[in-house]
Amino acid sequence: MGIDNDYQRFIRGSDIDQTSLADGYPFLILSRPSLDDLNERLDFPVEISRFRPNIVVDGCDPYEEDSWSRIKIGNCLLRASSPCTRCVITTLDPNTGQQQGKEPLRTLAQYRKTEQGVIFGQNFTNESKSGQIEIGMEIQIL
Repeated sequence: MGIDNDYQRFIRGSDIDQTSLADGYPFLILSRPSLDDLNERLDFPVEISRFRPNIVVDGCDPYEEDSWSRIKIGNCLLRASSPCTRCVITTLDPNTGQQQGKEPLRTLAQYRKTEQGVIFGQNFTNESKSGQIEIGMEIQIL
């Protein structure tokens, strides 16, 4: 059983950009330096899997992904949609589903809280509507 070809699921706030099986947006980009900065603030470090990004970048400053409006990876042109607001799922161990206390959400709220909520990572859509992304590809900031 699959998704019918006529099925359309638009991302939040758009009647153009679509996603299918993703939570809210097709891509969630989070940088390793952002995670490293968070982990320096925590008593016990957390793994990046707590945040469920599907693209992890390196070689940038912490939270630099917040400022990217358009990037290119391979032949994919990606456009920023919104910061990723975080919820209590980040406080669960992704391997067991067990509650792990109030971290890392409590610490993130101390310095990453906005009107939208606590943010960590950036949601993107594929402006080119096709293409392929592979591990190790360079990112061009446009």
